[in-house]
Order: sequence, then C-alpha cells, then structure tokens
Amino acid sequence: MTEDGTEKTRMSDAVTGGARQSGEEDLEGLAVLLIEEDDLIRESLLDWLASVLVDARIVGRTLRDVEPAALRDRPAVVVVDIALIGGDGVDVVAGLHQTFPEAKIVALSMVDDEERCEAVLAAGAAACLPAWEVREKLESTLYELLGAT
Repeated sequence: MTEDGTEKTRMSDAVTGGARQSGEEDLEGLAVLLIEEDDLIRESLLDWLASVLVDARIVGRTLRDVEPAALRDRPAVVVVDIALIGGDGVDVVAGLHQTFPEAKIVALSMVDDEERCEAVLAAGAAACLPAWEVREKLESTLYELLGAT
C-alpha cells in the first residue's frame, strides 16, 4: 500500500515496454502475489518479478494486507518470505495454501535450513528457495510451476 492507502501494483509492461518474451502468452493476466514485510526488498522483488513475468499482474503486500488481497486477486502464484514479522512462516504457508488452494506457493528463506524448507513444503508450498538463490532460480522455478515455456 502507498501512503495514501492505494494498492501498490507493478505491471510488467512498464518495465519491459511491452516486449514479448518466451512463455509470455502463457502468463498474460496471471496474478502473482508477493508477501514481503521489508519495503525495500518488496519493491526490489516487485520490479524484478515484473521484468521476468511479462504481462503478469504483480501485487506486493505485507502479511497484514493479505486478507484484502484474497478477496480481489486470487493469485496463481504466491511468493512469500517465510521470515515474516508477526507470523511463523510454516503457519503462514499453511494459511495461504488453505486460502488459495489452487495457487503455487514459493517460499523464500533467509537461511539455508533444510528442516524449515521441508516443513513449508509439507504445509503446502510448491518450492522453497534460500534468499541468495532468488535471482538465480526463482524465474525458472516460477516458469516450471506454471508450466510456461
């Protein structure tokens, strides 16, 4: 949300100038929900996601703003930082999976903790990536989960 209470959304055409990329036709109109508590990280991830998921609708939220998003956005993909302020990542993933059973949930972890990743996968995440692998692996993970080429 911005200071005036409006929704903060990035449309990928603003970043790419509308250029088509491989797999874009499969992603047109796709809703992607990013849940990140840190404003700077959220903004950076929004910009990056918009540059790799051309024509997708990318929406960034904090954990406390997820419920309103559930009513409007019905995302195909949820990318969530499991080191959330005010919530346990495993419980958050389980709640997201219950709220958006059809969505592919990608958990981002600030630490390389195999047990925690196993727990979020058991809770409903489709993938779990350490934060330092985000730029390297998130794009291919998203395309793989969405079946896009």
